Amino acid sequence: QRVCLKFCVKNGIKCSEAFIEMLKKAFGDDIMSQPRVYEWYK
Repeated sequence: QRVCLKFCVKNGIKCSEAFIEMLKKAFGDDIMSQPRVYEWYK
């Protein structure tokens, strides 16, 4: 998931609810928590 986050940051994809939904779809219940995702985006 970290690699996916880094890819999105470098490509200018914003961290939003839609992005969180993409992670859920890709990783199912094993997704990082939403606060953790936002922390990685900083």
